[in-house]
Amino acid sequence: MSLLGGTLPEFSGKDWSSYEDRLGFYFEANDIALDAVSKRRAILLSVVGTETYTLLRSLAAPKAPADLTYKELCVLLSSHFEPKPNAILQRYSFYSAYRKQGQSVKDFVAELKELARNCDFGKTREGVNLSEQLILDENLRDRLVCGVADPAIQRRLLGETDLGFEKAFQIPLAMESAAANTTQLRSTGSDPTLHRADVHKVTTHRQTPRRAKQVTPIQGRACFRCGKTTHLQSECRFKNAECRFCKKIGHIESNCFTKKKTGRNHTNQMTTGAPSERQIVTPPSSSGAMYTLYTVKGPRPDPITTSLKVDGKLLPMEVDTGATLSIISEETWRRQWSPPRPRLEGTQDTLRTYTGQCVKISGIADVTVEGNNGERHILPLMVVPGNGPSLLGRNWLSVLRLDWSTIHHVDTSSATDEQHPQLQALLQKYEAAFKDSHQTVKIDAAKIYVEEDATPKYFKARPLPYVMRDMVDTELDRLLADDVIEPVQYSDWAAPVVPVMKADKTVRLCGDYKLTVNQVAKLDRYPIPKIEDLYAQLGNGTSYTRLDMRHAYEQIELHPDSRKYVTINTPRGLFTYKRLPYGVSSAPGIYQRVMDSLLKGIKNTMVYLDDILVTGKDDEEHLQALDQVMRRLVDAGFCLKKTKCLFMNKEVEYLGHRIDAKGIHPSGNALEAVRDAPAPTNVTELRSYLGMVNHYSRFVPNLSTIMAPLHGLLKRESKWHWDKAHQEAFARSKESLISPQVMCHFDSTKPIVLTCDASPYGVGAVLAHVME
Repeated sequence: MSLLGGTLPEFSGKDWSSYEDRLGFYFEANDIALDAVSKRRAILLSVVGTETYTLLRSLAAPKAPADLTYKELCVLLSSHFEPKPNAILQRYSFYSAYRKQGQSVKDFVAELKELARNCDFGKTREGVNLSEQLILDENLRDRLVCGVADPAIQRRLLGETDLGFEKAFQIPLAMESAAANTTQLRSTGSDPTLHRADVHKVTTHRQTPRRAKQVTPIQGRACFRCGKTTHLQSECRFKNAECRFCKKIGHIESNCFTKKKTGRNHTNQMTTGAPSERQIVTPPSSSGAMYTLYTVKGPRPDPITTSLKVDGKLLPMEVDTGATLSIISEETWRRQWSPPRPRLEGTQDTLRTYTGQCVKISGIADVTVEGNNGERHILPLMVVPGNGPSLLGRNWLSVLRLDWSTIHHVDTSSATDEQHPQLQALLQKYEAAFKDSHQTVKIDAAKIYVEEDATPKYFKARPLPYVMRDMVDTELDRLLADDVIEPVQYSDWAAPVVPVMKADKTVRLCGDYKLTVNQVAKLDRYPIPKIEDLYAQLGNGTSYTRLDMRHAYEQIELHPDSRKYVTINTPRGLFTYKRLPYGVSSAPGIYQRVMDSLLKGIKNTMVYLDDILVTGKDDEEHLQALDQVMRRLVDAGFCLKKTKCLFMNKEVEYLGHRIDAKGIHPSGNALEAVRDAPAPTNVTELRSYLGMVNHYSRFVPNLSTIMAPLHGLLKRESKWHWDKAHQEAFARSKESLISPQVMCHFDSTKPIVLTCDASPYGVGAVLAHVME
């Protein structure tokens, strides 16, 4: 709508208060008086748009919009689009606000003012002769001082005797501006007049690299923080830096007294030639981390390179110990990751070239990185525009612990042949264990005991998906060839077959025995070991062997009297099992009893159904235990699947966890699933996510408190409403789980401490060792 004073667009359905303000300015520009209520109402109903007008008709019912005044219409729309928020909740958000990393003071104050808008601070002191603005300013001042997240600024503000909000705002603003100006001066070089005294000057000192900044020395001792003589110690920009060697605050590694004392002071200064091509330093800054990138042209040796598995793909990277962050180019990002790619998060960090120009950052992604030793970590990777080399920076190097003997080196030797000749001899000795034998093992046949008055149950075959028919036929042919099943023409018992897809794209056929024999069979109650009990036996292990059975249950013969109960009905007719089948309720107990009796008494050996784990405090003890296990398996006639076995590895995946000498870690695959899990949109998806997280609850301190908002959505009386509190709990649970966590092995020689605690959301206890 257009009049003398401009044009008003239709209301978009967002931010009604701003639209109402614009309506007031529109009326004022067109000289529409306050008492012209009919004209104001007509203009409002004309400009809001079809959707909003239709909504108004519903809100005003049973009256028509034309029967209400302009003010009444505005109240209706305001209460619908912007219901008055809860002042207590708004104040909680206000008092919980902290300045984010990289956020300027101006932006933080603007955020505080927006949070304070609905806090009703003017109504908090009834009867006190204080203006609403004064109360607001006091709260803004207090939150600014407490939430600015910079000790230097806080000390300055707390030292002021008469501190109002305006003053509290101007002081950090000036400090922030001064810090930025100082950084700019340092990046653009020193005053040319400082170099005049050096013209024609003859010196006996070593040659300074070209482009190195010449600064007049200050009389007195060198700065103990960085070793230079160009400034006072109190003005050193590394006074808040953390030494990478001794981890103390106030100096850098190249001038670390502890490092010099231990005789390991390998300085990075060069006496001749050009400086290194890349160097990333982190100067102190009150506004967050800032990374200054210097690039200097000049001859240098070939880069040191290595390849890492990043999100399951090999990524060649240039090792750059001068780089604070690990960086790849956008072109490498697009080439290495096909859609859907990991999400790129925004960042407040900045990169600067040698001339002080900023380098644009496309974003940071969390990726799963596998080091040379197989350990997996979720680490941040910075993506920048262009097509430069991928840099392996210090933030990854400090976590991955690379084997430097393999960097830039091709190793063609076999670890089994050279590092463990005894292991190679042992595997050759028990070569029969890896042959694909179709014979049953040398133990008594398994029996399924059924109630005497049980009524046979027969179910017809289920239709199969077309894509799985060939795979099911192939598996039936294999089972027939291996003498695992045999065809029958008649049976009183028959269960429909259920094909289960395996990781190698083949299928496992299981009878749906819960419809037939499982209802009347007597359950074999032999105990399946608890995972915690198995892990408690790993305390002294330094390397691990994991053995996996080939078609585990199928190696145990089923007694002829029990075969009729496990008949399956397939599209190719009836078949009965001659070996122990999958899906029978007693099968796990039967198989666990067999394995426990077979491997009983062998030290450092754990058995969970068909997964066998062998370890030892050293290679000798490990090989002794492995020899006993292999001998008993071969004597009994068991066969192993060599492609799924691991021998004397430093770490293994076992029962959903990653195990090494340090302790027990969450599985890397599970962490990837948690990292990539989207926010739940309903109760079913939430239950699935909570189940995934609760499986690793032992690794997350205070999990019940973190997850309390999410568990609240599962209550029967709760309606599904995903808000900011739920999103924060979801993000915190992810962050807590994917951060490096380890639970040490149980050691009977170490003292044990029981720690108990409770919160409004749960109770818990921790059983811990007292570590030396």
